[in-house]
Amino acid sequence: MNNSLTVVIPYWNKEDLLKDVIQNALLLNPIEVIVVKPENKNVDSIELTSNKKIIFVEWNKVNSPYDKAFTKARGEILLFIDGNILYKMSELLTFIQPIATGNSDLVLRDLNPLIMKGEVLSPLMVWCQNINEIIGHTDLGINNILSFPCALKKRSVTSLNMKNPIVSYLELIQKGTKISKSFVTQREGLFKVRPFSHEEESTYHNWILDAVGQWLEVKGKRGALSDGGKRLDILEDLKAKKGPLNCSSGWGTQSSFYKGKKLSIIIPAQDEELTIGEVIQESRKLEPYEIIVVVNGSTDKTAEIAKNLGATVVEYHERLGHNVGRSIGAYISKGDILLFIDADFPIRTKELLPFATSICNGVDMALNDLNSLLPIQFPLHNVSAFKYGLNILLDKELLGIGSLLAVPHALSRSCLEHIGFESLACPSLAQVKAIEGGYTVSCVQQVDVLRPNKIRPEQHLGSYIHGGSRQYVLEKIYADPKYTSNKVKFENHKPIQMGWGCFSSLYQGKQLSVIIAAQNAAQTIEQVINKARKIEPLEIIVVLTGSTDNTEEVVKKLGVTLFVFKENIGLGQARYIGALSSKGDIINFVDSSQKGQTPAEQRIIGDHLEAISHFIHRRKKPNN
Repeated sequence: MNNSLTVVIPYWNKEDLLKDVIQNALLLNPIEVIVVKPENKNVDSIELTSNKKIIFVEWNKVNSPYDKAFTKARGEILLFIDGNILYKMSELLTFIQPIATGNSDLVLRDLNPLIMKGEVLSPLMVWCQNINEIIGHTDLGINNILSFPCALKKRSVTSLNMKNPIVSYLELIQKGTKISKSFVTQREGLFKVRPFSHEEESTYHNWILDAVGQWLEVKGKRGALSDGGKRLDILEDLKAKKGPLNCSSGWGTQSSFYKGKKLSIIIPAQDEELTIGEVIQESRKLEPYEIIVVVNGSTDKTAEIAKNLGATVVEYHERLGHNVGRSIGAYISKGDILLFIDADFPIRTKELLPFATSICNGVDMALNDLNSLLPIQFPLHNVSAFKYGLNILLDKELLGIGSLLAVPHALSRSCLEHIGFESLACPSLAQVKAIEGGYTVSCVQQVDVLRPNKIRPEQHLGSYIHGGSRQYVLEKIYADPKYTSNKVKFENHKPIQMGWGCFSSLYQGKQLSVIIAAQNAAQTIEQVINKARKIEPLEIIVVLTGSTDNTEEVVKKLGVTLFVFKENIGLGQARYIGALSSKGDIINFVDSSQKGQTPAEQRIIGDHLEAISHFIHRRKKPNN
């Protein structure tokens, strides 16, 4: 192939290192060096302007540096480097090798060493992570075409419009472009990302919005992600004043705490008979005008307990889906202050009070401040990255990962009337509407709700097959004719390695075993195991059956208990072997080929994409 090289050097507003960067670039023996400078900015070096290999072009907000360079470039390989950073030339030569050898069409700078150092990147790099999440390339992490250096094979992008490099990046991914990552340091031995100027941040901000908007036009406002079965039809009926509510009235008080205003506490609940009583009793100490419990899909005594404790109870036999109960509670509420909490764990009164009093003092939306519990470092958990990314797009970066998704949170009555009770079914959308409406949104108090929050493996772990209590699972196995006819075969096996786990407080004194049966799952199993770690299992047991790829080598490095069968014994038998060797009180079987987000992550990321879609459409309208 023709390996002619064009080096492209965009720079924004500083010339401190530009001359040295260009001279270094010439050492790579390119056919040309294209310097893309801001419009109407002069370069005063005669040495540079007289060199025929150096071409100066101007860019503006209409034409991106990528677009201008692509139009001018004659080389087969386009290497983009930062005009304000000196790189080691030997590493740049290595960097472009995957393209020169035909093994790659796009090479990205590998930023993982930054993550390992714990260095905080520019907030806009969050959106590099989010875009990779949207397109199903979580393996790329925060690596993106916006990070220099990057290299392209020109023939791979000839059909693309490079005016927005993020749009082009998405199109390259959809085309199945071969992508590789490479590590590059600066010449002085430092490895960091140069801070972006305000002009750069503004430009990247617009590119991201445009690219995500185009993506959502194709995929739909939720990016083709499920909403988890939300009963939005019920909210539409309430909005249209249709259909009766199965509601029993409770009691409350007019408190002197809130400057003459009334407090409504809203609690959605499903099968929470073990905790709802304590939650209500703790809430009473706030002297609310009413406590509203929206019970849905319950088969226990949650509603009965709530009624006996004087709560106003709304009952639905079917499950409503996440956050729909909050919308219904807001709909029937009468208070000036609306405080939202969950039913599965009590929060102390002194931690709840600041949310209610902040509304009295002028805040319209009071959020739980979890920023110190989840520091802004990279890579963020995908849900946290979307929370932070949304606040960045709304020019509310100081909110960090503050989100209406986390309880407790509170609203003023005027804010609720502006955003509409139905919007609470999509918390991120409600947050966007409040900010667009000019309402004050603040993180007012830190309440650690991460540790006591109930873990639901079928939502938080990923592709859930089946499982349950140890007794239930073993009874099912013992009743299977395949087990009774091959009992010795199932029980006489030993793992080739023992793994590690932890004693968790998440399961009310019980411990969890995760069983993963796998065959040729090298591409996905590490992601599955890493997700399983997040819900604190006592052990993760992997049983390999008839694998012919390198799944075994991948798994051995991940600290799990591992059984290996060279012959194919079948996934069902592999699960049985894992369960029979397990020690946990709860057993969960997980699919080794699970890709992408868990059901909970899909729902929450979909909510954020819906909010972003709304924001983009509003932004495009005149006078907005």
